[in-house]
Amino acid sequence: MAPLLNRSIRKKRRSVKQGGEDQRAAALRKAGLELLANADFENVSIARIAKEARCSVGAFYYRYKDKSTYLRQLVSATFRGLENRLQNRLSNSDGQISLSEFLSYIITKISTPENAGIIRATLKLGATDKDALQPYENYREYVAVTAGNIFKGTSKKKIRVRKIREAVQIVFAAINDTALMPKSATMKLDSDDLLNSLCAVAATHIGVRPDIKGKITKVTVIAGNEPEEAPAINKKEAPNKKKLTPRRRGKVTVL
Repeated sequence: MAPLLNRSIRKKRRSVKQGGEDQRAAALRKAGLELLANADFENVSIARIAKEARCSVGAFYYRYKDKSTYLRQLVSATFRGLENRLQNRLSNSDGQISLSEFLSYIITKISTPENAGIIRATLKLGATDKDALQPYENYREYVAVTAGNIFKGTSKKKIRVRKIREAVQIVFAAINDTALMPKSATMKLDSDDLLNSLCAVAATHIGVRPDIKGKITKVTVIAGNEPEEAPAINKKEAPNKKKLTPRRRGKVTVL
């Protein structure tokens, strides 16, 4: 009985230790977000991050090779979290959302001091390492594709997906500018002026009212994999073509 009891105790201790490590990793991420909200990444030392997280420098190096590795993981986790929260927001909606509501949600989330600090650090790191921008680019692409799918068919006037994507680019460009140069920015990230102005500018660029409603479907969206826009073909005017015979490839029918 004693060996079994000892094994059970060791297993319990190991489980507690792993739980402590998870909490410590979360504390390090939280510390990074809070510090980057008020300081540039190059001015934040590993010792300061560890102190803010209430752990040792050794605990930091146990998880991260260096400060750059830490920042990359922090950036990836931040934008992945923003994408997941957007998915949840849309999933919990009543099936519709207005353009101003959609943009307000995006702008509000990325305009927090913590996320603005992450954007600032990402852009500065990306100046010398383009790969560092990938998580942010992936998030912006996801927002653009999602917006296109929601609003492209919601108006009597045909809305081009390209216009929606351009409007999203305009919004992110303004956010980037304000995040990089907050002191000289007339409109601050957390201000109603910036929020209302960006919603109005985006709607004007698309050619719709900000309160236009878009339909939310349960179609899975994979950023960057949406088909290119093609002009609609009138079946009466379409040239006659030889009918293609379907051939089977496994379980998928290919024309």
